[in-house]
Amino acid sequence: MSGRSFMKRSVKTFLKFLLIFVLILSILAGCTVGAIVLTTNDVFTEFNADDINLNFTSFLYYTDENGNDVEYQQLSGTENRIWADLEDISPYLTDAIVAIEDERFWSHKGFDLKRFTGATLNYVLKSDNSYGGSTITQQLIKNLTGDDDAKVARKLREIIRAIQLEQQMDKESILELYMNTIYLGQGCNGVKTAAYTYFGKDVSELNLAESASLAGITQYPTQYDPIINPDANIQKQHVVLEKMLELGYISQQEYQDAIDYDITFGAGVSEENQIQSYFVDAVIDEVLQDLQKEKGYALNYAAKLLYNGGLQIYTTLDPRVQTILEEEYAKDENFGTPSGEEQVESAMVIMDPYTGEIKALVGGRGNKESNRTLNRATQTTRQPGSTIKPIAVYGPAMNEGLIGPGTIIVDKKLTLEGWTPKNYDHSFSGPTSVRNAIARSINIVAVKTLQMLGLDTSYEYMTEKFHFTTLIEKEKAEDGNYLTDKQYPGLALGGLTYGVNVKEMTAAYATFANNGVHLTPHTYTKVLDANGNVLLEKNVEETEVFSEEANAMIMSCLRSVVTGGTGTAAWLGNGISSAGKTGTTDNAHDLWFCGVSPYYAGAVWCGFDQPKNLYAYVPDSISTQIWGIVMRRVHSDLGLEARDFIWPTDVNYNLSINNEAGKADDDEDKDEDEDEDEDEEESPTPSEEPSETPSEEPSASPSVEPEVSETPTVTPVVTPTSELTPSPESTEPPIETPATQTPEIPVTNTEPAIIPENPVELPAENESEY
Repeated sequence: MSGRSFMKRSVKTFLKFLLIFVLILSILAGCTVGAIVLTTNDVFTEFNADDINLNFTSFLYYTDENGNDVEYQQLSGTENRIWADLEDISPYLTDAIVAIEDERFWSHKGFDLKRFTGATLNYVLKSDNSYGGSTITQQLIKNLTGDDDAKVARKLREIIRAIQLEQQMDKESILELYMNTIYLGQGCNGVKTAAYTYFGKDVSELNLAESASLAGITQYPTQYDPIINPDANIQKQHVVLEKMLELGYISQQEYQDAIDYDITFGAGVSEENQIQSYFVDAVIDEVLQDLQKEKGYALNYAAKLLYNGGLQIYTTLDPRVQTILEEEYAKDENFGTPSGEEQVESAMVIMDPYTGEIKALVGGRGNKESNRTLNRATQTTRQPGSTIKPIAVYGPAMNEGLIGPGTIIVDKKLTLEGWTPKNYDHSFSGPTSVRNAIARSINIVAVKTLQMLGLDTSYEYMTEKFHFTTLIEKEKAEDGNYLTDKQYPGLALGGLTYGVNVKEMTAAYATFANNGVHLTPHTYTKVLDANGNVLLEKNVEETEVFSEEANAMIMSCLRSVVTGGTGTAAWLGNGISSAGKTGTTDNAHDLWFCGVSPYYAGAVWCGFDQPKNLYAYVPDSISTQIWGIVMRRVHSDLGLEARDFIWPTDVNYNLSINNEAGKADDDEDKDEDEDEDEDEEESPTPSEEPSETPSEEPSASPSVEPEVSETPTVTPVVTPTSELTPSPESTEPPIETPATQTPEIPVTNTEPAIIPENPVELPAENESEY
């Protein structure tokens, strides 16, 4: 046998064995694949494009002064994603991603055998570890399912699912979905959020250089993050541009222009690191609460929907007012405590009294440093002190026809059910009008008025008409005793079991500006789901608390607090009226001012998170001053016109009914007071408000006798004057209104005859008292 013949036979034998080997290997591979398919066939067949659920960023909007809805902030949970339609994505970016990720995307059916084989050889030979074998469709499957198990079975599942997906969706839809699911670093899911974060522009506006830079991030988001590793990103960008040139997507000139283009990274703001305002925190709380209450959702589901559901939340925010509030609360000098010392905390809410819409709020001082922190405006309760008197005592008593502003009540020592309330200075004024008692915050008169009104009626006003949610009728304490807010110290002087929050106090005082009608305070008007359907719509409940007559009378008394009582620091000036009430709790743990203008209602609280006496740190009028500082700037910066409250013409602003006869017996009472044990048991937290004669600078309101005509005017108002004549029965300082019982009509936009030269100036401690 010749050598040539032997060689020929050997080759045939080798080829025969090789064929048998390949056949056996193919059979084994087929069996393996078949086994995997059989064991997981249900998973493959159930994969459906209609079942795809993505997490989307939610948006908060506000309405500007022109009625346009403007994006204010974004909310995202685990994934910050904003959807972008394919036609709204820069064509440069679409071509760049296809070129570098899957150059035969438009021709294959979900699986690219050539690419897969090349990637496998590269992996075995370790020649190029940057060469991926997955098509865009396969990558999309991985992104959607989260199935990233590093096993052969996973890869086979991915391939089969990709082929199935290509049968259910066209190429454009697959590419659009892919570009909205890829992670691109900095908390960005999808190309739209990434375009804004890295370049500060919409994804439709990206140029070639920026598109290639963004496309280069996809394989290794951390390594090619242009903010963290800009040099590495530029190198990858060049690779993308070269591939685009090779495949004919761009010309040589376009390639060179993109190479030469100087990219600026980080022009946008990463929502991942953005600090939400206290207002946004309040919106989140309210939406979560309403999703549970109105929709019956569990808290976990409601939170997932809020952060990942692509909701559109239309808020009540006025960013101009919010900015002013935040800026003033960031100024330490507004709070009168030197830096380095322990700082008093504070919170404020401003709302539109005619709609119930909260326009701005802050839940703490200084710059907010993290999200979802303690919001003292909505989440904490504190004792209201004497700010409770108009809403729990005087207003209801006037509405029930029991008293009027001119009603005389004797301010003298009183013991009630073992409790002896005291005035701020431990003295008594004798016969005192209700107007003067409100202006000077005299405690005894408030307690006696509550006796006339009754605890049940007062409590009903607070809970059923003003809708306070933190008062309790009866609750068993840990020691077995029962707690209740149906008691004199709480309803007359603000010594409640748990207290009230700033938001609900703001809404209560807004009632006075809204002609006696209480509106539900709210931070949003409606919430739409990702498809634009209404998910929540705010139902604003209207409750008539006071009649027009009663509301006008109590408003005139609250006006006296600002023009000649304890709240002169809340004077707004520029022809814009204001009214309100101060409040100080026992041991000066809490300082309040709640007030209104013809435009806004607002409440301010100051105190420490762990209650302690404030007088060593701030003036006793600090809350009133903060209210004045913020409100003066709001009204000025927004260019609001001079305006007074509307004063009905047919109201007797000096109504005097159920007058109490008597005298003060000051000397006897004071002697008894001195003999009492200083440790005598007091109420839990009664308010001890100052009651000195107020400064003569501003005057009381209203006090001009009207000219009676047969045809009443449409919007009459009351004019404060500096000279006031007390009722013949009264012996109090000249803050009283005239004895005449005819209705008083103030003149529009007339300021007090004596206006404080500097309403913002801090008074000497304990001189302007609560």
